[in-house]
Amino acid sequence: MTEARTIELGWSGIGQYKDMQNPLSYLTSVGGVANDGVPIKPHIIKRITNSSGLTIKKASAKSLKRMLSRDTAKKVAELMNGAVEITYKKSYFEGLDVCGKTGTAEVDGKIPHSEFIGFCKDKDYPFAFIVVVEEGGIGNDIAKYIANRTLQAAKRAYK
Repeated sequence: MTEARTIELGWSGIGQYKDMQNPLSYLTSVGGVANDGVPIKPHIIKRITNSSGLTIKKASAKSLKRMLSRDTAKKVAELMNGAVEITYKKSYFEGLDVCGKTGTAEVDGKIPHSEFIGFCKDKDYPFAFIVVVEEGGIGNDIAKYIANRTLQAAKRAYK
């Protein structure tokens, strides 16, 4: 692999060079933005119960090393909130205060992947999320729709 030239490195910073993505890594990063610059080790299962309904094991949040200063995390969160408010329409995510950003992952010879990543600012719904729809087109279409439907279901189930 050759080293990226300055312009290529710049394009890479906005996802337009030879970037390879890992959705879990993105999710951890956006969770870090939501958590004042400190990412939390992701977990999928909230708790494990036995057949009687007693909790056998419960997930606990484990902080990772700070990835951003508080000020930088706050600014990124403001920008993501502005993107939802202005571009994607805050009313689209009824009852949730969502910060997010769509994306389009180009794939050689195929329809691009549609992506939407973000988090909820509401402390009652501490969700970070990423949706990747293979060959789904641009990010503002199907991925935003799926994110909203999933977040609304999670909101109903969470409380």
